[in-house]
Amino acid sequence: MPPSIATPTKHQEVENEWKKELDMSPPRPCRGTASVAEVLSLSEVEALMKKDGIDITKYLLSACEPTDKVAQFRNKRKIVYYLYGRKFDKGKPKVERIKRVQSILQSDETMTRMRHVLSVGGDKRAETLSQFWKFGQMSVLLYSNLPGAVTIFAGCVIPYICRLQTSGNCFLQAVSTLLGYKVALGNESERYETQTMDVGKYVQHNFDDNQLYNRVVDNKGGSSRSTLKELVPTAAPTILDVSRPFAATYLARCLDDWGPAVISCFKTDDIFRNGQGSGSTGPYRIPQFDTKDGIDTMGYLDLGSPTASAALDFNNISGLCEPSAKAQHEAVVGPARSEVGCVPSMEYSENSTESDEEASFSFSESHRMDHSEQDEGDGALHAMVLIGYRQEEGNGKFWFLIQNSWKNMTLCEVSADYLCKHVRCMEEQGAYMFIRDTLTSFPPSVDPIKGVAQE
Repeated sequence: MPPSIATPTKHQEVENEWKKELDMSPPRPCRGTASVAEVLSLSEVEALMKKDGIDITKYLLSACEPTDKVAQFRNKRKIVYYLYGRKFDKGKPKVERIKRVQSILQSDETMTRMRHVLSVGGDKRAETLSQFWKFGQMSVLLYSNLPGAVTIFAGCVIPYICRLQTSGNCFLQAVSTLLGYKVALGNESERYETQTMDVGKYVQHNFDDNQLYNRVVDNKGGSSRSTLKELVPTAAPTILDVSRPFAATYLARCLDDWGPAVISCFKTDDIFRNGQGSGSTGPYRIPQFDTKDGIDTMGYLDLGSPTASAALDFNNISGLCEPSAKAQHEAVVGPARSEVGCVPSMEYSENSTESDEEASFSFSESHRMDHSEQDEGDGALHAMVLIGYRQEEGNGKFWFLIQNSWKNMTLCEVSADYLCKHVRCMEEQGAYMFIRDTLTSFPPSVDPIKGVAQE
């Protein structure tokens, strides 16, 4: 008797229909509060469009530019189906809802951000990111060997997670990196294939309508503290003035005990944004920032050339991230300077508030910095990840190793005084977020992705 074939459920049928027609999954109910029945079929989505007076074919074709009309049609069609599939702005008047949908489709910038959310237009794990992973992985291995240095990588084999942001979502990149490291550390007894959070899918399925609109149209940031607290309720803020010796020691001990931390509310300025990490056939180096007599200075911390032990550790780790064989070779002997030493700069157009971390920026292929600050004229708030520290022999001065998500500076070292000056501690909210519990898996609302990603 032949085996019986299970009848597909309505949810499976809807999933298959979206995959076949649009090459994407249907929008999941926002924040997982609705039932599976609320996942809409394409015909149900089209009925909602019809109520708004939208003929999907005519509407999208008229909105496209003459050039590359087919590709624009395909991308805009996916975006509009997604928006109506999630019942975007359901509670708003029809005229306002249509206007906000049109705002999302209005420019190349908004379309690009929306394509990142929907993963339209390419694999975000691209091999083109390998040079950034190589530089970061070798740099943390070399840093760990410096006198008085401690990192989250010491004593275990977990890979460096390479996250690069292409818009103002530093608060999500920081949370994603932290979660990836905590899960890897929680599974360090195994050869764990490093993963991190798929930021696009998190926005796609967890942001409410206003968050999505602000993210895509206004390129606004958000709070790493509230995002992490929502995903991991046991995440705890630490409030301290690290300029005091005992406080810097306490922050270092927290990293020893609990692993990495998100640094929220970091105030950027021109000096910080001009930092450039480099690796060549010579020594690796990372930007180093200090504050002396109230004045910020930038120098470089030389990490040296790859040692035999660092090369061995690199090869042990590389299989977990699956870089190419060429990437493995170049990481050991040193990548060409054109790959790492002269990475693309960034163009800024920021408009941040006390509660918004890094409003917006895009990467430029030119090698110049264009700053247009609108936060009281002296910078924007940013989120990064604390992954190590170093204490100088003799004077006992503390330095902290920070992982960033900018292409021109993925790693840097800052003094305790510099950290104190630039981190805006929000009183009861805290500025350093640790996850004190061991994590062996990602939160249910997170879709894992490879640890090398650009979003």
